[in-house]
Amino acid sequence: MVTLRCAERLRKRLCLSALEDAPASTTVLGYWFGQPVVTRYARVLLVSERARLPALVETRQLDSFEKRFKRSLGDLLRDIGIPAEAIRRELAEMWDLVYAPDEQPERARGR
Repeated sequence: MVTLRCAERLRKRLCLSALEDAPASTTVLGYWFGQPVVTRYARVLLVSERARLPALVETRQLDSFEKRFKRSLGDLLRDIGIPAEAIRRELAEMWDLVYAPDEQPERARGR
């Protein structure tokens, strides 16, 4: 299972209602943090908790967002030389994707 911690703007874009905190991710890359970014197309910047690996995913069709996220991550991992078996395991572990609020402590936000 993987948890996508969504900034408020992303929760609104994905039309997610109030979210409750989710259990810890079981993937090697840990939680993912998501934030919309302003580009020519509607996109979301996703960053993994443990590796700080960034992935950029289009959000034009929200019903296929999860599928595009996983496909984009698989392509990215392959491009940086991760072995195919490790990619397969990571993506299989991401089968169950849950959304949670991005609740960072005040100290981590630099306030």
